[in-house]
Amino acid sequence: IFLGKFIICSDMFSTERYIAAQGKLIASRMQKCGGKLYVEVGGKFLHDDHASRVLPGFEPTCKCSLFKSLEIPFALIFCINAKDIIGKRVWRTGETYTETVLRVLQSYKDAGLPTPHVAINMCQANSELPEEIKTLRQTLGGAGFQTFVRYLIANYPNDLEYIVGPNGFQQDDHIKVDEQLVLVTSPGSSSGKLSTALGQILLDKVKLGVSSGYAKFELFPIWDLPLDHPVNVAYEAATADIGDFNEVDTFHVKAHGVQAVNYNRDVAAFPLLNTIIQKIAPEGSFMFDYKSPTDMGMNAASQGILPGNEEGYRDASVKEIESRIGRYEAVGHAQAVEKCKELLEKVKGWKPSA
Repeated sequence: IFLGKFIICSDMFSTERYIAAQGKLIASRMQKCGGKLYVEVGGKFLHDDHASRVLPGFEPTCKCSLFKSLEIPFALIFCINAKDIIGKRVWRTGETYTETVLRVLQSYKDAGLPTPHVAINMCQANSELPEEIKTLRQTLGGAGFQTFVRYLIANYPNDLEYIVGPNGFQQDDHIKVDEQLVLVTSPGSSSGKLSTALGQILLDKVKLGVSSGYAKFELFPIWDLPLDHPVNVAYEAATADIGDFNEVDTFHVKAHGVQAVNYNRDVAAFPLLNTIIQKIAPEGSFMFDYKSPTDMGMNAASQGILPGNEEGYRDASVKEIESRIGRYEAVGHAQAVEKCKELLEKVKGWKPSA
């Protein structure tokens, strides 16, 4: 692959090795769960262009291919944010949030995936649904999608007793699925995937007496690569516009004595998230063994990285960060531009550990 002044080999990453290793992780987690497993899918599910650029050889559609290859029946819950529907959120591409929702759901159908159940998150409790939400539900219903309403919870996620009570998760529509593997996806950030998964675990236990669990399907940052590895730094550039950054998972180091990389929001949220899990999880749940946010994740991306390509990964990451700078400049995001310029210098000066 020729990218500007860089020549980057396309055989630096083995998708086949990655799928095999990631598939084993998922199967192992399902075995530990012993019941229904809700898997929050991070990043782009159908087509991950960022991954294919910074991991040359990564097939952009391989996440979808991976779950199909498991030969395990699975269900899909697609989470959307009611506030973004009502507020008519517009992406940088000019596409509205509602247009994105309809397009992505159609893409799921076109890809031959199970028909998603649509969770409409962050609706106002004790009030009639806004016309925008009613209209969207009618549109989705006409296209064959079931919709489920989930409500804003006062003091979420801090008031634990309220969250698990009748005015918390228990007021939400319960999405009943038969499959033991349930993928929780979304069209973008702030769509309520984690909240949906946790709410489902509680409702399964309270309403059905069913034991369920939670895990996260991760790709970036790659937890067992160094914090300053170009691939991880390139991911930080990709999220510079929302202020995310990578850091050492100190919970993982303390619990296991192993260095791990995660991103700031997951590390910061872990103590509170772990407290919620302790409250909602069924007795004897495997989730009680989660000692860090990295423990919650399933990420075998490093298994696909082929040795001897350190300079190639650096060059691919430099190209990616330069591209991000251009995008942020185009929309006038000065803070993200400045951040990416710092990251660019870091990657250019990177040398692999001996």
